[in-house]
Amino acid sequence: MRRSIVAFVRAVADAADALRTDPTPYRPLVSSVTRFSDELISGSWSEMEFPVRIIPDMLDVLVKEDVWVAKELNRPARSREELAQFIDYSVVEEALANR
Repeated sequence: MRRSIVAFVRAVADAADALRTDPTPYRPLVSSVTRFSDELISGSWSEMEFPVRIIPDMLDVLVKEDVWVAKELNRPARSREELAQFIDYSVVEEALANR
């Protein structure tokens, strides 16, 4: 399973690189999915960012979001310690190594 997750993260990183290098071939797909015009997408593209990293406050974000998710799923919110187990920096490091 880990190998598949690392491969997926690597593919996301490759796609992000392609979007940064030349977004032109991908704008029609973005337009069809978002339903924004190509003109609007191309005009705002410089504001887009495609980071392939775990944000420094990821755990804080997960803690806040899980309160909402738990309510929607009618379950207790997970503890900070439980949510911390979902963050594995080594996956991103492995995916980005030797690219």
